[in-house]
Amino acid sequence: MSFFGVGLLDRVGAYGIYYRQSRFNKLKAPRMIQSDTSEEVAKKQISILRAKTISHRFALTMTLSETMMNLSKRAIRRSHPDFSEEQVKAAFIELHYGKELADNYVRYLQELKK
Repeated sequence: MSFFGVGLLDRVGAYGIYYRQSRFNKLKAPRMIQSDTSEEVAKKQISILRAKTISHRFALTMTLSETMMNLSKRAIRRSHPDFSEEQVKAAFIELHYGKELADNYVRYLQELKK
């Protein structure tokens, strides 16, 4: 299987989360237009976004980022209904930022409980 023409390495993290890690050093910049969007419509969308103020574009970016984080956490909860909220957050951190940071987060939480 490939992602933008680059082979993927499958990996299971400490919290049982299955995810894929790609080799980005060989990745070329992907075309940012949706496959179901015509070139003409995509150009119009880009021109509309470029016409927005920087603060509006930043707000859109933050909203999209928050939505994606919430969807990711929801997927973890569905895969692991027995997880506590702390475990969901640790799994999210491992999935997106790596095992080392997730382990540090868990240790930090344990220290807080002492």
